[in-house]
Amino acid sequence: MCRRYRIEKETLYRFQDIPGFHKAFQEDVTEGQIAPALVLENGRFAIHALSFGFDIVEKRVLNARIETVDQKDFFLSSFRERRCVLFCSSFFETDDAGIEREFLGAGTLYLAGIYKNGEFVIITTKPEEDIAFYHKRIPLVLERDRVRDYLSLFPDKETILSYRKPPLKVRGGSDQLTLF
Repeated sequence: MCRRYRIEKETLYRFQDIPGFHKAFQEDVTEGQIAPALVLENGRFAIHALSFGFDIVEKRVLNARIETVDQKDFFLSSFRERRCVLFCSSFFETDDAGIEREFLGAGTLYLAGIYKNGEFVIITTKPEEDIAFYHKRIPLVLERDRVRDYLSLFPDKETILSYRKPPLKVRGGSDQLTLF
């Protein structure tokens, strides 16, 4: 489950010409923080400042599984009507041994999300085999040329799952297995 991601200043400023951009966004984004989210408005990109996590009675939900996002009433209308993409430099996952790993790509990462009422969650999926060792679920990372398509609300879940995923590399902690 993705609970934290990083937007380095260099990555953030790539989006400075998009309406809604401002410099005050945090570099490390965690639960409840305001972050920039790409959306489509009248066919044009815009940035909305959204809070990370959907508030549900005394609980905050941070992620939605792509496999069930169109089946759960809580997420269904957002998936059909309010998609967003979170751009970042890297994201973090903690493995079963409690070691935090940083996942990076060849450049900016585009994470699929949904939003409502000023809040967003990140869509998660099963990781590719080469990084599945580190975590059972990761954000659904889109290739740059799929961002507009995803935001257009046209592709259904099966189409989105068929998208080629950009390669990721993992940094952080030790890869050594322990006996205890």
